[in-house]
Amino acid sequence: MGKRESYEPGTFCWVDLSTPDSEGAKAFYGGLFGWEFRDDEIPGGVYTMCLGHGDEVAAIVQQDQQPAHWNNYVAVKSAEETASKA
Repeated sequence: MGKRESYEPGTFCWVDLSTPDSEGAKAFYGGLFGWEFRDDEIPGGVYTMCLGHGDEVAAIVQQDQQPAHWNNYVAVKSAEETASKA
């Protein structure tokens, strides 16, 4: 997987997986992509950084209230300007 240093506005720039089975997700994606993981404590739980070749490439968060889903984030030039157009 190529490494990006920046993201043009309008391009996908981050993903995280909300799942009721974060340990299962780590086992699956670790095996699939060779990712390593770093668990970071956050209020109310753990935000797991997925590391590919030492770089943060995605994240996993334990979320028991909904079915598993991926959250996709898009780069913008200005969050304030973009929000004003929503």
